[in-house]
Amino acid sequence: MHIFQRIIIISSIFGILTSEVNDGLVLISDYDLNISVLFDNNQNTINSWEFNDYNFIKSYLTIDSLLFTFSRLNSSMVMQKFNWEGSNLWTFVLDSDICRMHHEQLVLSNGNILALCRETITAEENIYMNIELDIDKIIEIEPIGSNQANIIWEWHFYDHLIQDYDSDIANYGIISENPQLLDISIHDSYNDFTHLNCIDYNDALNQIIISSRVFNEVFIIDHSTTTEEAASHIGGIYNNGGDILYRWGNPINYDRGNLSDQKLHAPHGVNWIKSGLPGS
Repeated sequence: MHIFQRIIIISSIFGILTSEVNDGLVLISDYDLNISVLFDNNQNTINSWEFNDYNFIKSYLTIDSLLFTFSRLNSSMVMQKFNWEGSNLWTFVLDSDICRMHHEQLVLSNGNILALCRETITAEENIYMNIELDIDKIIEIEPIGSNQANIIWEWHFYDHLIQDYDSDIANYGIISENPQLLDISIHDSYNDFTHLNCIDYNDALNQIIISSRVFNEVFIIDHSTTTEEAASHIGGIYNNGGDILYRWGNPINYDRGNLSDQKLHAPHGVNWIKSGLPGS
């Protein structure tokens, strides 16, 4: 059933409302009542889904009228897919050892899911300093059957760092000459280093855009890479591997500006403008 091409999505999570503005319909995820409700602009209920098995957090509705939900089971994330009538089509529990999923997820047009995750680099693994480092990564999840999934792509911020304080340590370089890499020294809250909070995808460009609250920036990376290329600095259709293709908001972070040049302050959302709309 294809009842719409564009909707407004509002998802309430931990007291924060995130939205994508479009025409006609509004999807509200209520984690207190364990329900998702689809309204029109006249506040008429078009459809609703109820969830009782897990600690429901939020949901996304695709243009194919499939509802993807994200819930908690202890420390793990439960992902589910429901049809318009409310029948469960897929349930998968993603162990927190694989991905500590947080903030936003994105359902792609092929049904795969891009998810922001937080990973811990142990003090023994951390080549930059002898402390644990909590840093973000992105994974792409392919639903399989009714209860399985494959992780078919990964990108790690840890693979794209630079430092300028010790020439004997790996990834030494001049910060201002390497804006495609993230300076490990620009933030001292290493228990939540990158704090990504939003993700969106441009199908035509095969690019992912993400926003970071703590760095006051948005970043664009290549999604056409393999996982191996995404960990490197070459490969993909842009031949930059997983390095940052574009960043905007705070040039202080790569030594190309000062406070007067900062444009973003704790951003909490970023979206591509859809093709055919003004500014696309």
